[in-house]
Parts: sequence; structure tokens; C-alpha cells
Amino acid sequence: MTFAEDLDKTVLEMQKEDAIPESLPIPCFRVAVMRDDEVEWLEWMAGMYDSSGSDDTFAGIQGEGIVDVEFDEDTLGPNGWYETNVQEGKVVGLTVYYDTPDPEETGYFKAMYRVHWMGDNPAWSEFKYDDEDGGAGNDADQIDMIELTLSPYLDADASA
Repeated sequence: MTFAEDLDKTVLEMQKEDAIPESLPIPCFRVAVMRDDEVEWLEWMAGMYDSSGSDDTFAGIQGEGIVDVEFDEDTLGPNGWYETNVQEGKVVGLTVYYDTPDPEETGYFKAMYRVHWMGDNPAWSEFKYDDEDGGAGNDADQIDMIELTLSPYLDADASA
């Protein structure tokens, strides 16, 4: 059984609070950092819920650069995908696309995410939505934290 299949009531409660329909899969992902010259995978995240029980809303450890990202692709929807921008073994950017499984039932949703980069001017990026604007990151500095959740897709033409 995958982590995504084993979500507990805490995640379902989080979905209710954030107005995300319970029938939608929440993107599940984890990141890897280097420790003692070894790749170490950190705990899975379900959106902004840390499976290790911490109150962190992000994947990663401040100041420890991310070297890899992994998604349970079943949780990105039927045609959802992600792409990391890796330079010299360091993740410097991330793009995530969420494909709503049954939009007639739930409405459309997008991945809403941001990254924190290190370097001379550490900062959080603005929130990005799906693959609009080419993803998150400054494509130069290694990232150390990722926040990700879902956001309703509001089509201006649909409301007219």
C-alpha cells in the first residue's frame, strides 16, 4: 500500500478546512537531501500535511539543499506530471501539473506550489499554478523547501 492509499483522517480534515473535495487525490511527494555523502529521502507529504507528524507545511529542511523530488504520480490525476530542474546534482526548479480526475463532480483544480531557494538571497518564490509561468524556482540557486496544495481553477469565461 502506498502512502497516498493510507491517508488518515487528519488529511481528510485538512481537505474539509481547505474546501478541497474529499474525492480528489491530494498530491503526495517527498524530497531527498544529501547527508554524509548519501541520499536521504525525507518523509512523505500529502499536500501541506507532513506524514511524520510535524506541523511543517513544507517538504525539506531549511538550509539543506534538495537533490531529488518524487511524487506518487497516481495522486497528480490521470495525466498529471512533474518535472525537476536539476543542475550539477542540485534541484533548482520545479514544475507540477495537476489533472483533476472528475471535474464534472468537483470542478477543476490546479497544483498551487512554491519553493524556497538558498544562495546569496534566500527567499520563497511566489505561488505558481500548474505549469503556468514555467514553474517555481530561480533556476540558479538550490531549493531547500517546497510547499504544495490544490487550488480551485476559476475560469473567467465560465463565470461570464
